Amino acid sequence: MNVWGLDWVGVVVLVGTVGAGVLNVLLAAVATRRDIRIARVFRWLTAANGGLCLSTGLMYVSPPGLVMEVANRVATGFLVTSGVVFVLFAIVYAGYDGWLTRRRVGLIAALPVGYLLLLVTNPLHGLALSTVRTISYHGLSVADAPRTPLVDVVALYLFALSVVSVGLLVRFYAVTRTAYRKQTAVVIFGAIVIPAASFLHVGGVIAPVDPTPIMSGLTAVLVWVALFRYDFLDVVPLAADLLIEEMEDAVIVVDSEGTVRDANAAAVSLFSAPGDEPADEQAYIGRPLEDVFPALAERGTEDHISRPAADGDEERTFDVTETPLRDQFDIRRGSLLVLRDVTEAVRRRAEIERQNEYLNEFASVVSHDLRNPLGVAKGFTELVREGGDPAKLERVVDALDRMDALIDDLLTLAREGRDLSDVGTVSLATVANDAWRNVESEGTLTVGEVGVIQADANRLQQLLENLFRNAVEHGSAGSDPRARQDAVEHGSPDSDTDGAGVAITVGGLPDGFYVADDGPGIPEGERENVFETGYTTSESGTGFGLDIVRRVASAHGWTVHLTDGDDGGARFEFTGVERPADDTVE
Repeated sequence: MNVWGLDWVGVVVLVGTVGAGVLNVLLAAVATRRDIRIARVFRWLTAANGGLCLSTGLMYVSPPGLVMEVANRVATGFLVTSGVVFVLFAIVYAGYDGWLTRRRVGLIAALPVGYLLLLVTNPLHGLALSTVRTISYHGLSVADAPRTPLVDVVALYLFALSVVSVGLLVRFYAVTRTAYRKQTAVVIFGAIVIPAASFLHVGGVIAPVDPTPIMSGLTAVLVWVALFRYDFLDVVPLAADLLIEEMEDAVIVVDSEGTVRDANAAAVSLFSAPGDEPADEQAYIGRPLEDVFPALAERGTEDHISRPAADGDEERTFDVTETPLRDQFDIRRGSLLVLRDVTEAVRRRAEIERQNEYLNEFASVVSHDLRNPLGVAKGFTELVREGGDPAKLERVVDALDRMDALIDDLLTLAREGRDLSDVGTVSLATVANDAWRNVESEGTLTVGEVGVIQADANRLQQLLENLFRNAVEHGSAGSDPRARQDAVEHGSPDSDTDGAGVAITVGGLPDGFYVADDGPGIPEGERENVFETGYTTSESGTGFGLDIVRRVASAHGWTVHLTDGDDGGARFEFTGVERPADDTVE
């Protein structure tokens, strides 16, 4: 085979060199479609490589003389330019473009630019290139010149820039997220190709033809694939990496087998057991999700999960968003899980629901319970004004007393629905005696060895007052079946008894306390209903007394249980009560 005096080796080298040049120029044109910094640097890189290849191709086909020497000199200039531009490309790709000021770019390019000026003026001084001689290689004209000290310095400098470029890319590969590692590996391979080819040529392994121009075409294709195939030019990988890493929401990537492939710092903190120090991210990569985060793996179709916080002192609630990850064939390869902490939102929603419940209760009382005694008061007042018996004003007073009791209990109920604000160490006996003094009764109160507890003293006193009043208002009913039927919550205020003879006991339990009386008790069939809002069997009862008791206990985190007392009356047991380490009352 002989084409234009070239054998098949010469043809392959020439076609490969020119083809690489055309390819670089085309890719430079493609890069003009994207006007961002990384695309512009890529455009400069491929343009320099294209110039290197085409000028080298011109040298190959030129006869010995001025044209060949000029072509060789131009190719050398493009080679130096390509080495400088590639280190700039690596800096921008790795996310350090903010470091690139004009001054620093000038420092990086100072030596190569100086060499290029000497190269242009070489005929005047011969410092950049020594005398050029022509070597025929399979029909190609190849310029050859002994290296000068300056050429060696520039070559070492360009090699150092190549090492820096590869180092930046390798570091970026080590810290970047999984989604960008494939493209970064491709770029690293492309970065190694050209300096490796130059090193082999300078070392005499590949001679006399320098494979660098052809390898620049391969580098351009590899980098282009990494940029455009992986859509790198839409965002800087490091920025996306930092965005995910710095997110407060936990982000987890799992494959189709349920294995953890990636996770940000927020997710890693959830992998560890409450109270344990989170391990390094790599300790969880490659492990099944059910091992590192069972609650998430076992959630089924639920879009939220709950788990203890890292410090173990409260339960946290997370909304889970799962996005399928599919390949180009629309086959699901895994999932992207995002966990958002919605604990505060859930807490606020629950508080709003409680407030709505209070508003509904208030509306019920205003619209019904308060309207009835108000109607009675207005009716009997009109009768008296029209000349009726003044004694009927007693009915008006009774109706107003009924309204007053409803308003007091309703206000108390609203206050008890709020969070506790003054919890401290209190003497249960002292609070019980204070509560007893606020209840009108000729009965007796006995307080056993109850010690001190952690509670809000004001709320605790309100709880005890309601229990004492409930016992007093039913305590004198004795064994009267009708009284036993009414023995739920507040009794009738117009009863002709003052509770004489009722005996109330406050005693201690291993994890709480109890309040018991010797009254008629509460029928077993009604015990599940007595704590409901507005529940009462008495015509004049408000139905809020024992509801207040329940709410105060719930606010403290206590459990209340109703049972029979030792003397046949009602016994309210409160458990889950916290006791301080010492008996010092605050």
